[in-house]
Amino acid sequence: MITSRWARAWVDLLDDGSAPVTRRFAQGRNLLRSGRVSDVRLAPGSVSGRVQGKRATPLAVEIAVGVLTDAQWGRVVDALAGQVRHRARLLAGQVPDGLAAELEAAGVSLLPVREDPAARVRL
Repeated sequence: MITSRWARAWVDLLDDGSAPVTRRFAQGRNLLRSGRVSDVRLAPGSVSGRVQGKRATPLAVEIAVGVLTDAQWGRVVDALAGQVRHRARLLAGQVPDGLAAELEAAGVSLLPVREDPAARVRL
């Protein structure tokens, strides 16, 4: 069960509703819960890791997404600077309520959109 709205947003982005994708998500959750996902790395524009499946050699997986431009980051900084509550939530390790909507109104999305040509999953 996904409890974070941000995790839900990522799943909704990647899940096209087809049976094969739904089955892959279930397999992925099971692999994660059983400790077979390792070497997770974050880099600008990508998340990568290794998944130990049934084969002897782990599978290298990468999810690539577009990165924000300098102008978009400027709008993020302006939104955070304009609201003390946003900064307080971030300092508490939480995503501020309303930040995503505020940024979307400023033309910035914190999540990629399905149509983003830079968004892709490589196995």
